[in-house]
Amino acid sequence: MKCRFIKSHILQKKKEGIFGIMDAVKYGRVYAVTDSNIIERAGPGITQGLKELYEYVAPKILSESNPSISLSTRKTAIVFSSIKYITLDLQASRNLTATISAASSSIPSADFGEASLGKYITINTSDNLQSNLSSAFIRVYYTQSEIDNANLQESSLKLRWYNESSQAWENPGILPWVFGVGVDTKDIGGYSGYVWANVSRLGTYGITGTVKPTLGGSGDSGVVTLEPYANIAKAETREKSLRANQPVTYAFTSLEIGINEISITGKENENDIAVKVEALKNTSKLVTASAPGIVYKNLNILAGTEKIKEAVIRFKVENSWISGSNLAGSDVKMAKWDGGKWNVLETMEKNKDNTYTYFEAKTDGFSSFAIVAMPAPTSTPVQTGIATHAMPAEIPSATEGASKYPAETPKPTPASPGFEFILAVLLLLAVYLKRRL
Repeated sequence: MKCRFIKSHILQKKKEGIFGIMDAVKYGRVYAVTDSNIIERAGPGITQGLKELYEYVAPKILSESNPSISLSTRKTAIVFSSIKYITLDLQASRNLTATISAASSSIPSADFGEASLGKYITINTSDNLQSNLSSAFIRVYYTQSEIDNANLQESSLKLRWYNESSQAWENPGILPWVFGVGVDTKDIGGYSGYVWANVSRLGTYGITGTVKPTLGGSGDSGVVTLEPYANIAKAETREKSLRANQPVTYAFTSLEIGINEISITGKENENDIAVKVEALKNTSKLVTASAPGIVYKNLNILAGTEKIKEAVIRFKVENSWISGSNLAGSDVKMAKWDGGKWNVLETMEKNKDNTYTYFEAKTDGFSSFAIVAMPAPTSTPVQTGIATHAMPAEIPSATEGASKYPAETPKPTPASPGFEFILAVLLLLAVYLKRRL
């Protein structure tokens, strides 16, 4: 939960300059610290200071059996044990003890040219709080399945207030006691986002939104597929609003498609951008060649925008398929069809459990994809420590050797040094002895 602690004299200008763009300011998580010693001075008082800061942000849990709470002029965060998807930040004009309760409501929504998410809440308080309420920041959280079931555009969600006097639903955005309304589409705590209103009056609220347009052809939510229906085994569509240079995660739940999440970083802000994943029975009919390697799954991924800076595809592969094919996790890759050939994307193994191994692949756009295995080529091991000699391809016969390998001309063997001199001496000695005889 993002919040900021600001000195009280700075708080008066919190909406000016850089403070105005902080999430904490926009969503009412700003607290005025009246005693600067809490955060500026060290010493024994630091323990008391930390305790006081904790009181600002630690939510108070209310239940049906214990709805009483002490409030003051500083904001107090409240959650309800019975309804987990509601939180309140309350600020009273004076110190008081009040009771607060929240319950689901079944009051039907009025026709605003919109549809209901099917989520209504009634917040009841004791009279002393209702007459001394400075502000109440209401958050009502929603899930992706609720949006899908109601077929609503997420960015169009808003809170409506039920006027009990006129017994009619009203748009709180135009009422004088409403300080702001909106929707935050960031995933948080298992929810896809929350609708909020900063008000000074409680009561019954409901969530409404604009129905997604119905498109012709084999498409939905702004994406149209050209894949023949007979080749689609399973399809799942998710819708989010993209933010410039900020990753937005689309979560998918169908086991058949093999995709867990797709995180997209857009080039600019865009609302209600749909992403559709199609698991195919065979190679896509939109490509002209089968994917390389051993194919685990053929896919189409479609997006309602081309203004994509980068995307990360998080997918999973069954461990039984990897081991049964005598593969390693490093062999698994994601391949993308670029219109003329398959490109193998940068793919990383992230983790594994008893059933699946999980991977990430990076891309800068969407088209047809395939999860494949590309084993590294095996090489014959070379023994070390043994001398080897090259042998001729064939050994010639004796006759072949005469023609292929001509004999060298014999060279005379040189005589031993001084032999001629010794022989001459012996001959002279023999002549001399003969004459003496």
